[in-house]
Amino acid sequence: MKTCHQTGFSFENHRSDGIIPILVDSGKSSSKVHRIQPTGKGRNLMTTYKITRKQNISSQCLVCGLDNPLSLRARFYELENGMLAGITIPHSQHQSYPNRVHGGMISAFLDEVIGRAINITEPKTWAVTTNLEVKFIKPVPYDVRLIAMAKITSNNRRLFVGEAELILPNGDIAATAKAKYFKQNLTTITEADNNEFGWRPLTEQEDDLTEIDVPENKSTNQ
Repeated sequence: MKTCHQTGFSFENHRSDGIIPILVDSGKSSSKVHRIQPTGKGRNLMTTYKITRKQNISSQCLVCGLDNPLSLRARFYELENGMLAGITIPHSQHQSYPNRVHGGMISAFLDEVIGRAINITEPKTWAVTTNLEVKFIKPVPYDVRLIAMAKITSNNRRLFVGEAELILPNGDIAATAKAKYFKQNLTTITEADNNEFGWRPLTEQEDDLTEIDVPENKSTNQ
């Protein structure tokens, strides 16, 4: 079930892994510090979605690799509304012009979140991108939390198509993407096995989120 509420938060004390602890409530400790403080302005309508599953991450991926110093270190969450959410906090090494995230990094992030959305219904499916179309709408700053929401729009035995939106903290949609993917066996894509490219689940110490806030916009409020 999703719930709506008003919030106007600033975030401080980022965790060492670069992910802000948004709405952390594991039910294991009533004294947990959320590190969220009201600012009194810039209040946005938020929707809270429960996380149904956290997807694996890898070691060296440019988007999700935890051991790659240039990675976006994104996390991916399957939500109760049937969509996939990707969360990242890009930094200055991901810029193009000063204070703007490079369009190539935005494209890679949206490509990743759409490609992973198939795993909500087909958790063992691997695929490669055949076509990616990105529309850039607003400048994207770094050092802020960005959310991408993705869903699959068409799926058959060999191909699937999906779309995603990149949402800024104030709820504005900064970019949209549509992409097509060709399903392949992992052994066809790479000779490396899961251990070699570090494909693994997140530990609770790395990520104990159970739900996330998504700034409201017409597309995600469904």
